[in-house]
Amino acid sequence: MERIKREDLEKMYGKLIEEKDLSIFGIKKKFHFEIYDGFAYCPKSDDGKEYTIKFPQLSFINDSVEMQEQIKEKLNLGEDDKISALDVLQVFNEMDINGQRVQFSPKTHVYVPKNLWLVQVAD
Repeated sequence: MERIKREDLEKMYGKLIEEKDLSIFGIKKKFHFEIYDGFAYCPKSDDGKEYTIKFPQLSFINDSVEMQEQIKEKLNLGEDDKISALDVLQVFNEMDINGQRVQFSPKTHVYVPKNLWLVQVAD
């Protein structure tokens, strides 16, 4: 799989915010991600897979008091703490592995494909 070019990601999500090693629930090792506002990207990990994480952009979170409250509650942030893209990523996210949307299975303790539904739009 060819990596998504950084300049293309910056067109969609703005400038790179930071690069950080992230732990993913259910996977023992950390992965190096490029983090943008609404998207985190690990182009090729040690296991040879591409990981992407999508999450709401900060402008959306800033317009939602309820989502701000959920983030602050889950991450034990104070009332005056500013919410960052990394905070949003931790609480509201969808992950793809090699382009396939996945979810963690508590029964098998592995990531399995997540069902996506076909929607028909009436003419």
